[in-house]
Amino acid sequence: MAVVCYFVFSIVFSMLLFTGNLILSVSRGDSMIPTIQSNSLDVLWRQNAYAFGDIIAFKTPQYTVLHRIVEARTDGYITKGDANNVVDPWIVPKQDVIGKLIFSVPHLGLILSYLSYVSMFFIVLSLILFFAWVRNLWRKPAACNSISCKQNTPI
Repeated sequence: MAVVCYFVFSIVFSMLLFTGNLILSVSRGDSMIPTIQSNSLDVLWRQNAYAFGDIIAFKTPQYTVLHRIVEARTDGYITKGDANNVVDPWIVPKQDVIGKLIFSVPHLGLILSYLSYVSMFFIVLSLILFFAWVRNLWRKPAACNSISCKQNTPI
C-alpha cells in the first residue's frame, strides 16, 4: 500500500511541477527567520491573487525574495521579512510574484543544492565515459602482427 501511495504521490507531484503551478525554491538569507530557515527547500504555488499575511516569492533585478505581504494594494504588494524591523523599500508588482509559500523544509535545500553539484559531476563523468566508449567502437582495429593476436583468433 505504501508503494502505491508513493507512486501516486510521485506522479501527481511531477504533473504539478510540469504544469508550472508548483515551484521549488531554496531559501538563502535570514530575513524570514524564524518562519523560514536559510537553506530550506520552499514549495510555492502559483495563483492569481495573494492576500495580507501570505508569504510570497517575487523577482527583483538582482535575485528572488521570499517575504510576507503586509499590505495588498491595487498596484502591487508591500512586503516585509519576518526578521526585519521595517517594510521593504519597494512595491512588488503583481506580475513579479512567482508564487505563495505552501510549506518549507529546513536544511533540505542545502542538501539538494549539494546533490545537484554531485549529480552534475556524475552526469558529466558519464557523458565523458560514454563518448570515450563510442569513440572506441568507431576506432579501426590495429593490424594484428603479433603472436598474441594469432593466439586469440578462433581457428
